[in-house]
Amino acid sequence: MVRRVKFLNQFWLYFDFIVGIGIVHTVKELEVSTRLTLATEKDYLLGDNSDIIATDSQKNTVYVLAKKFGIKSPEDFSILLCNHFLSKYSHVMKVVIEIEEVLWNRISYGEGNTHMYHNHAFIHTPICGRTTKVMWKRNGEINLMIKLFNFSSFSLNQN
Repeated sequence: MVRRVKFLNQFWLYFDFIVGIGIVHTVKELEVSTRLTLATEKDYLLGDNSDIIATDSQKNTVYVLAKKFGIKSPEDFSILLCNHFLSKYSHVMKVVIEIEEVLWNRISYGEGNTHMYHNHAFIHTPICGRTTKVMWKRNGEINLMIKLFNFSSFSLNQN
């Protein structure tokens, strides 16, 4: 007897999302991964792909929800995505969303009183990284994990 591991029903999607708003752009670069666990294994056992949610559909969903609701934080956006996939597809049993936020700062120029920031030019500043992972099961169990990496800090204390 061959046993199929549920891990085989998971699908991943990675892409970057960059936002430009108004005259002065703001860059929010996110690497989003979606993993959906389905209730059945008929795609593997019978070759029936009718329950598969295509990666392009997942990607388009992320873009549409980002445009419609904006991205206040990676945590809020992850929860929004999980809720969407669980409420729209009854055959999805678990959703895992991982988002890594890449930090960018506006390029500055000039000195002293003429110091200014460019409206549309940015520099990648990997001061630290932040990853958010939300796992939401159909039974209502939700796990949220936030991880900081490459993070350094210090304090000058005058005691």
